[in-house]
Amino acid sequence: MNKILASFYAFLGIFAALLLAACAQKIITENKSSDEMLAKKELKRLNISQNGRGVKFFGDSHVASGAMVAAFRDEYFAASVGSAGFVPAAVSKYHAHSELSFESRGFEILNSRRDKYDDYALCGVVAKADENATMSLKLKKLKGLFGVEILHKFSQSGEIFTLKDANAKEYKITQKSPDIWEYSTFALSFPLEIKALKNGAELGGYKIYQKGDFVDFCAANGAYSSISTKWSDEAWSRDFAGFDYELFILAYGTNDALDKDFSESGFYNSMKSLITKLKSTSKNAKLVLVAPPPSPKIKKMPLVISALKRLARDENAIFVDTRAFVESSGGWKGWRKNKLVSRDNLHLSHDGYKKIGAFIAKSVKNEMKN
Repeated sequence: MNKILASFYAFLGIFAALLLAACAQKIITENKSSDEMLAKKELKRLNISQNGRGVKFFGDSHVASGAMVAAFRDEYFAASVGSAGFVPAAVSKYHAHSELSFESRGFEILNSRRDKYDDYALCGVVAKADENATMSLKLKKLKGLFGVEILHKFSQSGEIFTLKDANAKEYKITQKSPDIWEYSTFALSFPLEIKALKNGAELGGYKIYQKGDFVDFCAANGAYSSISTKWSDEAWSRDFAGFDYELFILAYGTNDALDKDFSESGFYNSMKSLITKLKSTSKNAKLVLVAPPPSPKIKKMPLVISALKRLARDENAIFVDTRAFVESSGGWKGWRKNKLVSRDNLHLSHDGYKKIGAFIAKSVKNEMKN
């Protein structure tokens, strides 16, 4: 009899534990749903949405400086920019973002260029937190109230980050399902501070929108044209969702050409694979292929340009030849003399990238008119 009672009480204990877990999960889901519903209602009331025209850059260190993208944005959209689009979880060393500045403490920044990780979000950057780690995000130019969707993941359900905005409003970022990237939506004013509650909680990126057009970018120092193959398949639908891109600008080739095993056909096929993925996300977006700056250190650059020209013809894309632009405006030596080239004789200076960014925008606008 004692054994039967003991088994019965053990069963009741297990049942109660399961019931409590289910109730906790229900509370988590309901609280998250309630917070998101309020945020979405507020955004709708203020007519804040993702409806602006978007341009997305993909590229290597030339793009990752941020200066080229900022100059393109100012020339192409002028004063109509009102959103930041999709922003990676953080910026890595030697990177800069055209719209945001980041300050982090206690986060390990994983980059798909060099770090192994099985489930990279779009752009291939993950910020993995130690307990009490903090991430601060500050907009450089844009102001006001924004829709902010924060991509996060953790191994267990529950509250994983706290979030505080410029108005000192505090929120909880809650993981609904374990081990799955999820977005939580908020109506926020910048700057933001995100603080980790759990060791190992991860950030994958942010969708930041208000009203108007935007330019965002995925770039990494040392990136090859094949880097996007390291991002998860889900990222191409999940992290593009909601945005309307009219242009995809692809600026790869420098690191590919510096590889001892470089081949023109291999580069062509790698770029074509990326284009195929992009077409699955935004069928009406126009493609722009940009030749890298013509450093004399890149002996195989003519092969890169040949592949890009052929790909532009095959994909009905716009080809922008930065080599011709540099040669017609003083040549590489002239650019170096005018401090438009960096000391490594491979990259451009901040001002050099600004000239290239504005040139790309003008070239694209001219082509779109024709």
